[in-house]
Amino acid sequence: MRVTPQMEILDTVYIGNEEGGQNIPAITFANENYIVAFLDMRPGKGIITKRISPQGIILDTGYTVDDGNNNPDIATDGTRSLVVWSKEFVGVLGRCVDSLAKPEDSVFTVGALLGSSTAPKVAYGGSNYLVVWSDFNSPVGDLDIFGQVVSTQGQLVDERITIARGAEIQKSPNLAFDGSRYIITWLEGISKICGQFVGTNGKLIGSAFQISDTTSIERQFPSIAAGSSNYLVAWAEYHNGFDIYGSAENLINVNEEKTTTRKNFPTVIICANSLSQFTRYDIFDIAGRRVRTNQVEPGIYFIKFGEYTLVKVIIIK
Repeated sequence: MRVTPQMEILDTVYIGNEEGGQNIPAITFANENYIVAFLDMRPGKGIITKRISPQGIILDTGYTVDDGNNNPDIATDGTRSLVVWSKEFVGVLGRCVDSLAKPEDSVFTVGALLGSSTAPKVAYGGSNYLVVWSDFNSPVGDLDIFGQVVSTQGQLVDERITIARGAEIQKSPNLAFDGSRYIITWLEGISKICGQFVGTNGKLIGSAFQISDTTSIERQFPSIAAGSSNYLVAWAEYHNGFDIYGSAENLINVNEEKTTTRKNFPTVIICANSLSQFTRYDIFDIAGRRVRTNQVEPGIYFIKFGEYTLVKVIIIK
């Protein structure tokens, strides 16, 4: 379906409607056209890619990337794209496709799996891709979140990353790139939506944090996008049926270590008990997480006054 920026429905495009069934589409915009990757369940098919023009014209009959059988995703570096998917009890697999959606090189293993039916996600981060997925590869035998940096040529960069591991299961990861770092979200247990920042080098930035509130409500399927100043995280939440909830409390680009231009925030030193003199402000830690109370520990924070003003604050006792 094509939709205008004003959310007007233009028409419906039949990207894959052959007998046998097509499912689980993922989309990216590469060069001048969209590329859709999807699962074609007909014999001899598998993961398929097709180009769609901005006008909704189907440009290809479809290219078979592999006979993989689960959960494709796709991201682009602007010219080439990386398709990832899972194969039961084999692994998270990947293959590059060119700007015409034609597969290039060969299929490679992004990460071996002990479990099944994982749903890998991929994003491009300026020089490499980051792929994330969940698996049972854990000493306690439950689901954890892993990641792998992949070059634009389809080569693994360094070792697999352990993003989230703990006593509860961690599953359904998703991710976004904000221009300088990734943020990965996942479901922990049955009720917590959590997050973790990861650098383009694949190193964890800070520690994991909870995005949803602390109520013990069933939640599912977190998704995330980076905007101009905040991330929006959305998920399903059960209240006599599932509804969609979200959080936009994580601020982008307040980390003082990112660029020289961002190190030039005005800096003040105040006592913790002096915060009460301020009104109508938001306070964030250096990871961009909103601090929900005036009672904060000594440390470095950012206070946001109004729409745009950011002040770096060193809070002492």
